Amino acid sequence: MLVIGTLKALVVLVFVYAVLRAGARGRPLIAEIEEAVAGLLAPASDAPRGEKHRAAAALAVVAIVFVVLLAKFGGGMVAKWPFDQFWHQAMVDYDALWRTPLLTIAGNVLYQFDIRSPVTSHLMPALGLSELFPPTWRVAASYGLLFGETVLLFWLIGMTFGLRLVPRTIFAGLAGLMAVIPVGIDKIVWFFPVNFFTTQTLLATWWGEAPMLALATALAFYWVGGCNGVVRNALCVLAFALGVGLAVFAYPAGAVYFVPLIGVYCAVFLATSRSRDEAIWKLSVGGVVAVILLALQVPRFFLNLYGYTFGSIFFAQVREPATALINSTFMIDARGFDPRAAFVFFVSIAAAVVLASRGTVAVRRFAMGIVVCEIAIVVASSANAVTVRAPLLFAYAEVAHSALWGAFFVLVAMAVATLVDRRLAGFMPGFAEHRGAMYGGALAIVLVLFAVFSQPPPIFDYPPKAPPALEKLARDLSLAPGMAFRGKVATIYARDGVTPFEAKAFDYRAAFGTDFYSDLLPLHIPSLNQSQTWTSPLTFALLYRFFARDGDRFEKNFFWLDRFDGKVARLLGVSAVVSDTEIGGGRLTETLSRDGRTLRVYRLDDVNLGQYSPTNVSRISTAEQAVRAIASESFDPKRDAVIEEGVPGDLVPAQSVSLTLQTGPVLHVRATSTGRSLLVLPFEFSHCLNLSGSAGARLIPVNLQQLGLLFDKQADVVIEYRFGVFDSRCRGVDIARAQALDLGAIVHAPAR
Repeated sequence: MLVIGTLKALVVLVFVYAVLRAGARGRPLIAEIEEAVAGLLAPASDAPRGEKHRAAAALAVVAIVFVVLLAKFGGGMVAKWPFDQFWHQAMVDYDALWRTPLLTIAGNVLYQFDIRSPVTSHLMPALGLSELFPPTWRVAASYGLLFGETVLLFWLIGMTFGLRLVPRTIFAGLAGLMAVIPVGIDKIVWFFPVNFFTTQTLLATWWGEAPMLALATALAFYWVGGCNGVVRNALCVLAFALGVGLAVFAYPAGAVYFVPLIGVYCAVFLATSRSRDEAIWKLSVGGVVAVILLALQVPRFFLNLYGYTFGSIFFAQVREPATALINSTFMIDARGFDPRAAFVFFVSIAAAVVLASRGTVAVRRFAMGIVVCEIAIVVASSANAVTVRAPLLFAYAEVAHSALWGAFFVLVAMAVATLVDRRLAGFMPGFAEHRGAMYGGALAIVLVLFAVFSQPPPIFDYPPKAPPALEKLARDLSLAPGMAFRGKVATIYARDGVTPFEAKAFDYRAAFGTDFYSDLLPLHIPSLNQSQTWTSPLTFALLYRFFARDGDRFEKNFFWLDRFDGKVARLLGVSAVVSDTEIGGGRLTETLSRDGRTLRVYRLDDVNLGQYSPTNVSRISTAEQAVRAIASESFDPKRDAVIEEGVPGDLVPAQSVSLTLQTGPVLHVRATSTGRSLLVLPFEFSHCLNLSGSAGARLIPVNLQQLGLLFDKQADVVIEYRFGVFDSRCRGVDIARAQALDLGAIVHAPAR
């Protein structure tokens, strides 16, 4: 496919070059292209008659193209390995289902009650509105809303650049298609490699919306001080402040990339202010916003957020080789080298460099911002690859501002198309009178051929259809607000050479209709398996010690469970296990075999659903002591526990326990006892958990990672997870605890 796509692009380039050279009349083509770009950016003295109608027609054509391309999107892609959006969409939906309070990050009850990819989706325009649609339409709705949002943004950028109405509409539409459409644009415009601009959009729609909001924030700052009148400037200030707030509150997971980019663009716009008044406005607004962020201790929030991930605690073990990090230094190599990607990238950056000294004032200033951002990304990522070697993918930063520099490629393409149109009009008598019908007919043919012959990736609808085995797990274990916790599923897949986990899981989906991994969360089935950077160090250490093999490779955002420990599984609340290998200690309930693949479903009895109430406790001071004690054959989770602080020694077993989950999310625990009792709840302990209800009850860490509830005779308590910009100190305490436990001693560096 890469070879075919590259050949198509070369054929088009040769044809365009031949047409342009045929009518060049000795003039350099570069000079003509520059003049054509300048012509697009120079407003016409008189608006052509019917311009609004032509602009509306252009917008309609763009919308039709978007709908056709989106209709062939099956909810996933195939890049290095097959991938689907169900799992990420489930994380986005989580906020809406469990009604996470605004300005906070939820503890995800579908995992261990720990942090999961922090994004407050209901604060984001497109994602928030998409939640109003039925689940079946939610993915398509999010793309449609994101497309409209992006087209509007680039329409405003085109207006700022000085583009006339029709070119501005075409510019905005093409930029929107380039940045948002999941798959298929490479079939029509062969210069664009597959998933070049939309890689992160495909992974989770908020990764596509967040860069658009960051760019909109930078655009608002550009307008600050440059508008006529105090009221208009005040509105721009409000838009800028709102954008900065969204960067902090709505998508903190990506803020490490997006906030610096906003800062670079703002610095360039401030340095290139056209007047003293504009500079004063920008300096004042930027200073006030900075003071507010410092007063709210936003830097501390981000330090605590990023500092409590297993990638940060085990930094020495997850450092990437310099050769691996170089791959993420440049956009063109972020997803594997593609000659078309190199062509688009260098044309875009070259156009930005040229336009940084030519064109309208706005174009020059935005071009300078692009160039400075690109230099900053290359310098920072190169320094990281050579010295620090932190596993940060700077390709995310490239993607975050790629839509803007890609728009400069669109400008160049529009200028070249204008020249080709003039040449064809000169070569072909009568062409000018029928150009609209000819262009429209050619586009219609391409769209029809694409619609008829293009096959979407083999992905199912959202939410995924549940085959019988998964339906049974959903009936037995799925969660909803107001329901009792009934256990988790563990997916144990044997390693298969260097095959990525996602690829192996996808093979099982193809065979059985589900992979029992990414399809669990859309059905609200709690899972033991963890992924993404937000897995806590304690949960990672515990799962790595008992469910992975010593020396197994892991990354900063993923690790593979390929071993089973029945005792610890029951302690953690695992009621079902799905595996492609035989496990001991479970009751085999179903065997799925097809296409040479076999999966087994096991059920576990006597699982901890909150009722484990040990009376024999021992104190530990390090993680190594904790795992050694838990691994001991004499350790009985129903009777024994390891703790880090003293408790009264006269513990008695609890007599009755009820554990339900409510919106928020919160845990509601009711229990009775004849004396003082300790409950081991199958969720993660954190100092960000707030306890309210029965007097005298308190929360303590148990068994290294678990949540312990200590109460006397009767408990009726609510446990809430609260971590956000205004209450982030608790995570600092969690970080200090993780460091004091010396977790690195039980996690060895993975084999490379």
